Amino acid sequence: MSYYDKKSILLTGAASGLGRLFSQQLTQHNCHLFLVDRDEAGLAKLKDELPHAKISLFTCDFTNLSSVENFTQQIKELEIDILINNAGIVSGRPFTELSNENIINTYMVNSIVPMILTKAVITGMIKRDQGHIVNICSAASFVGVAKLSDYAASKAAISSFDESLRLELSKLNSKVVTTAFCPYYINTGMFDGVKTRFPSLLPILDPKRVISRLDQAIANKENRVILPWFIYASLIIKILPPKIFDLILTFFGINSSMDDFKGRTK
Repeated sequence: MSYYDKKSILLTGAASGLGRLFSQQLTQHNCHLFLVDRDEAGLAKLKDELPHAKISLFTCDFTNLSSVENFTQQIKELEIDILINNAGIVSGRPFTELSNENIINTYMVNSIVPMILTKAVITGMIKRDQGHIVNICSAASFVGVAKLSDYAASKAAISSFDESLRLELSKLNSKVVTTAFCPYYINTGMFDGVKTRFPSLLPILDPKRVISRLDQAIANKENRVILPWFIYASLIIKILPPKIFDLILTFFGINSSMDDFKGRTK
């Protein structure tokens, strides 16, 4: 019996990218999937492709607080065993070109809504003394990148939230688990156009391998996963003076990785 069997799993951002792929992966297990996205047609298509899976669909616009509050009302009576905060958006523009709406929407989707959804399900998890909160963070949680000012800040926020929540749960002696999953760029379309100078050290990640590692991380109740391994070096070089740190990022091409960014076009 797998870790996922007979569990109710709420997964956001399920209509495309990593969320879609992981939804397909999870149907291999005997679980009930509650899939959420603003793309109603994309969700319906996914469900049609998985006719034998137990799937419930919810449409929600995470940039709209009223839509989010309505959604939390719909799920408040559900006993969610695993919440996977996967939905994310990226603007990919210099900070001076971002509108206030861009900044607010990025924080809503990437940071605020994951906290709201966690709040909606975690009280029940604590009462049952079991449950799992999974936050899809980013390597950008640890290292800022040019043209990712709003995105990196929002991912740093959700990473810090995950860490603080883990510590609070520990003080309660709760068996509820948190996992912060922090990958580099993934080849799912969301970051189309990004480049890497040293692909052996900082590869654009293969979605299938990322999904496999995510599956493993959740099943093993790992608290934090960072992909690829080279990103761990950033945690060390952050202690260097900013000028040296910036030179290192420039040398490895991290600071120019978004120069040709296009993003998902459909």
